[in-house]
Amino acid sequence: MLTQRPIKALRSVISTKELDYMTEMARERFDRITFVLRAMPNVMMLIIRNINTIRSIAREHGDPVDRYTLMARSASQGAFKSDNPNIRQRFRGLLMRTNFEIHLMVEAIKIRITRFVLRLLALIGRAELKVLLADLH
Repeated sequence: MLTQRPIKALRSVISTKELDYMTEMARERFDRITFVLRAMPNVMMLIIRNINTIRSIAREHGDPVDRYTLMARSASQGAFKSDNPNIRQRFRGLLMRTNFEIHLMVEAIKIRITRFVLRLLALIGRAELKVLLADLH
């Protein structure tokens, strides 16, 4: 509930039937959803709300930062650290970090190519742009 788009924003992307189905499923599971949200620590709720705010601001500014890549880097930083590493461990860590960065770069390139192809298809009338790009954001 907290990390999803508002239903109003989905109207142009999904059909009325799908929207009704989602609303009904949320209604049926509301008690469980509420229980989970109340069980979450307040700090986690604050973090989730801040992430949503940042995501919204970034989208308004044209998503100038690839936040998924930044989050992946941040989340993996601990994996490449060790206390008092020797030369061999430092070199191995550097290789692993380089490999990780290459994988991130390849994924970013794949996403850019996919977006380009989808926009191209939409330009020539072979695809509905809003529907295709909705899943990429």
